[in-house]
Amino acid sequence: MNRKTLILSLLGCLALIQIGVPVFMILQQESVLGTGQAVKFRTQPVDPFDAFRGRYVALSLKEHTAPNPEGLTLSRGQRVFAVIKTGDDGFAVFSRISADIPRDEPYLKVRVTAVAGNKVEFQPPIDRYYMMEKKAPRAEDLYRKHNTGGRNDAYVIVMIKDGNSVVKDLYVGGKPVEEALGE
Repeated sequence: MNRKTLILSLLGCLALIQIGVPVFMILQQESVLGTGQAVKFRTQPVDPFDAFRGRYVALSLKEHTAPNPEGLTLSRGQRVFAVIKTGDDGFAVFSRISADIPRDEPYLKVRVTAVAGNKVEFQPPIDRYYMMEKKAPRAEDLYRKHNTGGRNDAYVIVMIKDGNSVVKDLYVGGKPVEEALGE
């Protein structure tokens, strides 16, 4: 193989990788949205702008702890699985932490931020709801109003599959945020 053929082959491989990685990421997100299990989490307010991905509403889930099963020793930064169950009020809660992938239960892949007694704290990977540039600031204001002053009627619908999550919808006052903005 001559030098020119080698360089062209390497450039071709590089081009395939550059196309393949974003396509894989998109397909993974679409798979979660299409076949994942829907759960809803209560939220609390947070300020939002990502120079690369645009405007979004910054989310902070109220749920960010789970019981630590007896006999499981965890350390900060350790990757674990937060098992999700639906509470009596219809909102998702984290029922326990597992060191192994749970079978037949929805879960999120998380990293331990702290362990206090039998409680494990972690940061759920659900922190942004992307919107059109012009609507996001108004949506953020509306979201804050519905998350403070005793209202606390903002929540997200999240699709969960194989430990991955995609925020499907943000609700304020019982309505999708886009609909609430139109009123």
